[in-house]
Amino acid sequence: VRLSWNYQNAMNTNRAENTDKATTLPGADNPSGIPYQRYGDPAVKTYQGLLSFGYALTPRIDLYGYANFSRREVVSNGYYRAWDNSDRNVQAIYPNGFLPQIYNPSNDRAAVLGLKGSTDSDWTWDVSADYGENDVTFNLLNTINTNLYWTTGASPTRFNAGGFRNRQGVLNADFSKSLDWGLAYPVNLAFGAEYRQDKYAVRAGSPDSHFFDPTTINPDTGSAYPGGSQVFPGLSPAVAGDFERHSKAVYADLEADLTEKLSGGLAARYEDYSDAGSTRSGKLSARYQLSDAFALRGTVSNGFRAPSLAQQNYASVVTLLQNGQLTQIGTYRTSDPVAIALGAKPLTPEKSSNYSVGAVWQAGTDFSSTLDLYQIRIWDQILYSDQLSLDVPIGQVTAVQFFVNGATTRTRGVDWVNNYLLDLDQAGRLNLSLSANYNKTEILEVSDPNFRRASQGLLTDATPRTKYVLSADWTRAGWSVRGDATRYGAVTRRGDNDDGSQDQTFAARWLLNVSTSYTWRDLTFSVGADNLTNQYPTRSAPNNIYEDRPSGLQYSSLSPFGFNGRYWFGRVSYRF
Repeated sequence: VRLSWNYQNAMNTNRAENTDKATTLPGADNPSGIPYQRYGDPAVKTYQGLLSFGYALTPRIDLYGYANFSRREVVSNGYYRAWDNSDRNVQAIYPNGFLPQIYNPSNDRAAVLGLKGSTDSDWTWDVSADYGENDVTFNLLNTINTNLYWTTGASPTRFNAGGFRNRQGVLNADFSKSLDWGLAYPVNLAFGAEYRQDKYAVRAGSPDSHFFDPTTINPDTGSAYPGGSQVFPGLSPAVAGDFERHSKAVYADLEADLTEKLSGGLAARYEDYSDAGSTRSGKLSARYQLSDAFALRGTVSNGFRAPSLAQQNYASVVTLLQNGQLTQIGTYRTSDPVAIALGAKPLTPEKSSNYSVGAVWQAGTDFSSTLDLYQIRIWDQILYSDQLSLDVPIGQVTAVQFFVNGATTRTRGVDWVNNYLLDLDQAGRLNLSLSANYNKTEILEVSDPNFRRASQGLLTDATPRTKYVLSADWTRAGWSVRGDATRYGAVTRRGDNDDGSQDQTFAARWLLNVSTSYTWRDLTFSVGADNLTNQYPTRSAPNNIYEDRPSGLQYSSLSPFGFNGRYWFGRVSYRF
């Protein structure tokens, strides 16, 4: 039996352009004209526990299992509501304005129980059942429903805005055996079957969290006060519900050394979904050892991914900034009449093909190098649509988006990894490594007109095409020193204008991490720094309409290394 536990408390960060909360006070001097915001990582508390065990029932049969539980409490926030914003604030409650907070407790639970063993004829088998679930709740703190306040004369400042839950149960049986088919080496045969059930639930929030009376008019604007809890209006009973599906699958796999130099594998899988139909997929792989030091390898396969229950049934309304104004953006199910009127269609499964070819070079025990080229093509990839503005708002919702089978894409890339170990005798050991990746995604066909240039750019240009990592590890006696330098390639935020006038490219950056450790008996002391040179991404341009620089959100969330800057750490570990 093994029991493990973990607790972590990470505070939030703030990298907004104006972090001086004093500028939010009535009459305060704010020469920059940039409003106060909190923009960065949320505060996160994590609790984790794991129990795993194994028990030999007989010399050939083992009982095994594990159970784990984790809870993450995440506190994030929305835009600061200014004290004089009559739509969003009630001065009697928040005379200086307020920063609405989103408190998301997320619980994960999973358990597996299985039996495995072998027979007198050398078959091995493994039969198991596993169950897992996750639920996340949206609690809103330090906020208000202004429409409720001006309708009834009162409003809570804390709301339960609803939540989501995923559940999955799996029954699995696997069998394998080495068979003598008269070849130079035995053939390994494996096969199995699986039954899986998925469940997804959307829970409505409290009535106050989604209350909206369109006849409660703000005299300053002539429009209705915004309804629902500020920053995340509660999920209404209309979108709540329980959804489920099941699937059945069988598979078989053959692997063998066909000659002293050539090995190969063949796998096939058939799966049938209650809501997405059936699919057949397979994989063919081979490896040829040209010499003791050099080998070639390759794989061809196809894949299938059914739309998740969340992609089919998720729905919510969130408050986002558009053109300098806080607006309500709704995510609608593809089965919703509003989404259908805008072109939504039932989601169909994604299908893919995968090719890779590579080489392995092993020069003795000190140096190794691998090079792999790959291509992945995905048909009918499931993606988020654009935010589609409504000519006539639906309640408070002024723009809508939904999931679409948006495009057929092709990704081509190269992975190169090198390791070299130096034995320095009395001076210790030095391990050097160099890795590089090139990765390019292209859109071969756009399948949905609601997936336009800006959304396409999130697939093709919003992640680096290149990444290089240089690292060195030195150890001697109880000392160890590590350093690594990583270069992330440039990324681009594309806009919908074909002339590129809304595009912005964020430059490539090198990040340097260093650390040193000393072990004395059962204690290890470590100090170090991540991003030692304090690199930040390129600031968002003021005219970049997809980032919100005017509100002080000066760094793009597309940055592959975040925007928190240098991180110092010290650590003491005790092994018992």
